[in-house]
Amino acid sequence: LALPEVATGTPSANELTQEVIVMNQIKFRALFLLCLIILGTSTGFAQEKTEITLMRFLGNCDAEYKNVIDIKKANGVCGAITVLTNAFNATNKQNIVVNTKIVEWIAYYSSLKAQIATKAPPAIAIMHGSAMGDFIAYNLLEPMHDDLKAIGINNSDYSDYGKLVTKFNGKIYGLPIDIHSWIWHVNTKALIKAGLTNPDGTARIPKSAEELLAQARHYKKATGKPYFSWSPNNEVGNFRYLMTLVAQQKGSLFPGDASKLDMHSPEVRKALELMKALSDEGLMGANQEYEEAHAQFLRGETAVRVWGTWSLEDFLAESAKKDVPLSNAYLAIPFPKLYATNAAWADSHVWVMPKGGTKDEKSRKAAMTYLKYLRDHSYDWGRSGLLPDSLAPGQLEELHKLPMRDKLVEVTRNAVSLPSKLMGQHSIQSVIGDELVNLLSNKKSIDAVQRDAESRVNRMLAKPR
Repeated sequence: LALPEVATGTPSANELTQEVIVMNQIKFRALFLLCLIILGTSTGFAQEKTEITLMRFLGNCDAEYKNVIDIKKANGVCGAITVLTNAFNATNKQNIVVNTKIVEWIAYYSSLKAQIATKAPPAIAIMHGSAMGDFIAYNLLEPMHDDLKAIGINNSDYSDYGKLVTKFNGKIYGLPIDIHSWIWHVNTKALIKAGLTNPDGTARIPKSAEELLAQARHYKKATGKPYFSWSPNNEVGNFRYLMTLVAQQKGSLFPGDASKLDMHSPEVRKALELMKALSDEGLMGANQEYEEAHAQFLRGETAVRVWGTWSLEDFLAESAKKDVPLSNAYLAIPFPKLYATNAAWADSHVWVMPKGGTKDEKSRKAAMTYLKYLRDHSYDWGRSGLLPDSLAPGQLEELHKLPMRDKLVEVTRNAVSLPSKLMGQHSIQSVIGDELVNLLSNKKSIDAVQRDAESRVNRMLAKPR
């Protein structure tokens, strides 16, 4: 913007007119530039948005948490992930926007595979550790070792279980966020009322399979009710019982090279005999699905509900109420050691990067920035009832202060699962669980269950994929 030359002497009328025109042009251009600066600042002109997609299950709770960014106001896993994502979108300095795509659990993995196949995958997806082998075998996930290391997260930070489920062929394919395990939810008043107490008056927990049977028989005789809320018609739950009891004997359902199911080991037989005895003697709820078994425990009819860590917050909330059977009577503990070693079925939630989900380096960096934020808030995730696989520095002591967590952190050390390279794990669990329904509810013999479970699973594994 050139200034007019300074004239000497008295200017003419024409020269004065030209000078006014030039000065007005200067003012207009300066005002125009100022407007551009203001407009750019207010609309993101200075920094473009980077949008990425997160695909998950865990439910939809937008009606409650759509505009919430205070994590202390979140309850449950749905509330936790919803509020954490809201807070990230509201506070990150890189102008990153995470758009969430929610899919119902039953259709989740087929939907994720379809999106990868049609080249429209999310940048980040949640996945069970037990499902990762299927996706990696077909090259559907991106290795993440270098990306995680770049944001200060190393494989050495994970639990042994987290390392196991995320490492394939020497590469890291995920960021494990929690371990969820089979635990005992106990009504201590129910045990005490039935006379099952320690010398100090506290509720007694069995320390062997024989002691478990004796206590369960005593409880039924004293109360007329089953000891367990079990859900014998729930296939997946039955599988988790079996796997826990076999692992506690240091046995395996898939020994050796993990290519075939073995239901005929002594450890499996012993576990099946215990389960059948509990069923035949009415020591577990008969012909129950999840809902009825849960309700039975809440009504105070049974002493123990064996279910996942994810029910912790619901039962804690119930125990805080007045004049309900679980009032001040709730105890959550790792699955008791009934055989040679502490062990319990477990799985994990893992953040993964589907193949082709980030189109360029900018979106990939944005995805990792979001994952770093989630990892830094692993304590907040742990408030939902799931046990964080690894915690950001300084958060372990805070986690121990939460109800029951000081005891439950043991599950991160005693977690057992099917071999990570085994494909089709969810289908395998359902088939074995279905045969256990036949054992517990339809009175099928142990011999027949062993034979048919093996045959069905091994035929499925022999099919080309």
